Amino acid sequence: MLIDEDYWQTRQREGLSKQDVIEDYLFVNNNAIKDLPNDLMINTHVCRGNYHSTYASKGPYDDVAEAFFARENAETYFLEFDDERSGGLSH
Repeated sequence: MLIDEDYWQTRQREGLSKQDVIEDYLFVNNNAIKDLPNDLMINTHVCRGNYHSTYASKGPYDDVAEAFFARENAETYFLEFDDERSGGLSH
């Protein structure tokens, strides 16, 4: 849901900040994977809620790219990027 503008318009009206949630996710994810063996490869993805070809969110990765690609302590990323709904990367 981090990448879906429709979702965030609703959440922001409720007082929730996308940047605060991004920071919370980074904190939780990085703490969950700290102190692991050096030979363990950590990967991640930005979930769109896909299930049997349906999805819960849409949009590009632009708003989360810097935070997750530069600051999340993962080595690899699983990303959807092959259709219009998936958006892209402009960074």
